[in-house]
Amino acid sequence: MQASPYCLETTGLTHRYGNSGQTLQHINLQVEPGSIYGFLGPNGAGKTTTLRLVLGLLTLQQGDVSIFGLDLRRHRIEILRRVGALIETPSLYGHLTAHENLEILRTVYRCPRSRLHAVLDLVGLAGTGGKYVSQFSLGMKQRLGIAAALLHSPSLLILDEPTNGLDPHGILEMRALLKRLNEEHGITIVLSSHLLAEIEKLVSHVGVIHRGTLRFQGTLPALHRLADVAGSVTFEVDDVPQATRAFRALGVGSLQAGEKLTVGGLLKQDIPQMAAHLVSQGVGIYSIAAHKRDLETLFMDLISDEQ
Repeated sequence: MQASPYCLETTGLTHRYGNSGQTLQHINLQVEPGSIYGFLGPNGAGKTTTLRLVLGLLTLQQGDVSIFGLDLRRHRIEILRRVGALIETPSLYGHLTAHENLEILRTVYRCPRSRLHAVLDLVGLAGTGGKYVSQFSLGMKQRLGIAAALLHSPSLLILDEPTNGLDPHGILEMRALLKRLNEEHGITIVLSSHLLAEIEKLVSHVGVIHRGTLRFQGTLPALHRLADVAGSVTFEVDDVPQATRAFRALGVGSLQAGEKLTVGGLLKQDIPQMAAHLVSQGVGIYSIAAHKRDLETLFMDLISDEQ
């Protein structure tokens, strides 16, 4: 059997809770090594369920999970030695300091004591000293949760909504931290979010999930190209009837508004050809305006129930 080229791969991942409908339907995630993969979707789309299945926190009902080329069912312990995770809110002891919280986990992971100082410094909490975690801000608690996930030097980090509830400053700090972990330490990161604007600034790859189905998966540039494909172009012309006939001859539909015709689904490189065709049919062109669909609109279309 050929080894998977992906750091994390799921095949036909399907899950249901009790007698309810399927929560997940044939999810095929493909996370490349060294990437930051944004798992995007509205609340209730199935993001957390997917991540729990990937980590073995829920029993696999149907489908397969492969991490580092190893099957989760047969090699879960070996896999988890190389995976760090923070699902929902971190489990911390409020009456202890950051260092004391990590010391408890250090004994479980059997890490050298030097790792405590290293991860606290990495997440920007080295100077908290004797301050109790109950006195920490939400952003500090999230960073401490990530420090705990990094204690055993994982190659893959899985985070569920790591910026949820953070103020703008906390979001900026979290983004900088995750970029540093990826670029300077080579950690592959999978993070879920319902915030497209935040994901766009951080990730290299995107998966969009809605109602338990994967609606898009690919690189961030591929998502941008998809927005380009769905753009429209408005031609202001001197002969609307003739321009309409010219478009119809090419099998292209148009929407008329006065002396303007708008054509949907065009790529930018299609515009010169369309303009040349109009001119060849005796149509004078006053102006051409391209309208690119933004990512927010594309995201809303992807999670539309009409898909």
